[in-house]
Amino acid sequence: MSTAFDRCFQALLELEGVWSNDPEDPGGKTKYGITEAEWDRYRPGVPVQNITIEDARAYYRTEWWAPLHCDEIPTLLAYELFEFSVNAGRAAAVKSLQSAINFLEIGSPLVVDGVFGRITQTAVSVICRTRTGLLALVRALNGEQYIFYKDLTTRRPSMEGFAKGWTRRLAEL
Repeated sequence: MSTAFDRCFQALLELEGVWSNDPEDPGGKTKYGITEAEWDRYRPGVPVQNITIEDARAYYRTEWWAPLHCDEIPTLLAYELFEFSVNAGRAAAVKSLQSAINFLEIGSPLVVDGVFGRITQTAVSVICRTRTGLLALVRALNGEQYIFYKDLTTRRPSMEGFAKGWTRRLAEL
């Protein structure tokens, strides 16, 4: 039986690919979207190019999926938050989620601090009680993701070459 994580992990791999060492990518050497620096913090002494698919699955579950509470939120939102965080960083993705929640004006405005805590979790739960709320939140998060990528390419024009791949991420729902 396939879990939400398994489906989202598989979709992430389709976006990330297997191996990359693009000189324009500040992440440097990556395998399955995991940078050499991230992998070395997670499993020191094991070269990033030696990562297996099962290593990647365990890494993404413990280092990304679980800290974002993705098992506690609707799968559609979990996927969007998960894949954006892998690409932009956890704090940036959670800040974007908090900004999206604030845009929808549900309850008191959240502090946009990049921490997925109890208050953010409650706001997500309230919004996602209906399919309409869930879809609105996912679309608002995609808008925040677009703004993130646009700001990134403005600050770092050398990153414009990645815009096509980022656009593909935004199109995934």
